[in-house]
Amino acid sequence: MTRAGGRSGASVTGRIGSALVALGVTGILAAPGAAIAAPAPCERADRYAAEASAQAVRVNRLDGSSAGTATDVTLAEAKSAMVAQSTVNAAAVTRVLDANRAGALTDPLIQQAPPSNRTPARRTIAERDAGPFTLRGGALSSHAQWDPRMACGRAAGPVTRAEAAVAQPAIAELIRLPGGVRGTGTTTLGRGGRIVASGTLTMNGLEVAGGAVRIRVMRPPALVAGMSTTAGGSVDYRPPVLEVSGDGIEPSRLDKPGDDVDIALGDEDRPDDRRTGAPEAADDPAGPCASGSASASCPTSSGGHAGASPSVDRTGPARTRLPRPNLLGGLVGGPPRLGALAGGGAPLPLPAVPGVPQIGDEPESTPVAAPGTHVHISLGDVRQATSGHAIAARATAIKIAITRGPSDSRTSHGYGGRNGVVLDMDLGVLDAAAVAPEPMGRFEGGVAAVGGAGGGLPITGPRVDLIALSGIALLTAGVAVLLLGLRGHRP
Repeated sequence: MTRAGGRSGASVTGRIGSALVALGVTGILAAPGAAIAAPAPCERADRYAAEASAQAVRVNRLDGSSAGTATDVTLAEAKSAMVAQSTVNAAAVTRVLDANRAGALTDPLIQQAPPSNRTPARRTIAERDAGPFTLRGGALSSHAQWDPRMACGRAAGPVTRAEAAVAQPAIAELIRLPGGVRGTGTTTLGRGGRIVASGTLTMNGLEVAGGAVRIRVMRPPALVAGMSTTAGGSVDYRPPVLEVSGDGIEPSRLDKPGDDVDIALGDEDRPDDRRTGAPEAADDPAGPCASGSASASCPTSSGGHAGASPSVDRTGPARTRLPRPNLLGGLVGGPPRLGALAGGGAPLPLPAVPGVPQIGDEPESTPVAAPGTHVHISLGDVRQATSGHAIAARATAIKIAITRGPSDSRTSHGYGGRNGVVLDMDLGVLDAAAVAPEPMGRFEGGVAAVGGAGGGLPITGPRVDLIALSGIALLTAGVAVLLLGLRGHRP
């Protein structure tokens, strides 16, 4: 009985030892697999954040138009933001109009993450009128995505994209965009933990004052701001390239910030020139430049044209005006027919982006109304600010002002509001800001390599070292039990 019991005990001991050895080997082999497995979400979010916006059209002031008035109204607005240290990590918002009393056109289209969205939220816009604005349709698109690993820089890819497009908008018969306009704002977390925000404007061109002035957009503007923990920040602004032309207007090219052109549409307050037989520009065989006066439609003495210089002689006779001298006569000065719109709609629901530096206000640039009717077109510049590992930039791509001042031979007060401004508007108001964590180590393949505990990115996923140590311990225990079992077989 004793010998049989000894054999039975040795057999049990052997089975236990074999099981322990098997578990130990399994633990050791499983450690590399655990390292390869997809990591768990971040245990701690880092200071990754970005925001971008594009206002396709912003009417600062429309005053004196018989079609209506507008103040601080935005058309085709797209905004998006990502914030790693927030409950809402990503959001994209779009709307057609930022204005009061514009009905459903002011309702924003919102998409947020988490959870991540595979497809964007979309909305189509039917043909509508709102005050002095006429819209031939449009479309909104808001897309927000989020991978939890982005919170600590362990995943890269697009985060938000907001697009607002309007088809063939017109403003009080003074401005028409036959090819439509679209504003886009995006945020992206790139490889190496670089956060990028961009705002862009897409348009083909526009017509001013009933087509008397035509602006062709040869290259649309784009603004990109990026920030990295290791490489620092940068701002890349691509100004638009415009070709300005029209009836009797020699084409002018604007391609650098600060470039501008002033076009005189004629002096509507001097009909006596027609009564005395003064020839109009369309009937003058020598053309509108026969008098030798310098304007946007006449070559300068140096062989260039007025578009190359902001200095324009506005004292020439009335025959330098365009073929349609009374073009604006029915559009300004009368009582508004379609009411008034003003900005100040509800703020767009976006997560607050902390740490973005403030950008100073842009100086007033609306020209003072000169005698007669003038169209002033200029390109704005980019402004930026940096604070630590945060950067912000803003650019107003294209500025257009229509002014109508009193005649130089009369004492009438002209038309329009303050300084005779009929229309003051901007195309492509772009914003971009990016915030990255403060440096705590270097990035290698998108993951921070930091020495010491408690710094840099958090350790995520299963503890591979503990799995391996447990396997070794089980293997050692199993071998010891097997040895004890073998000793029990000795006579």
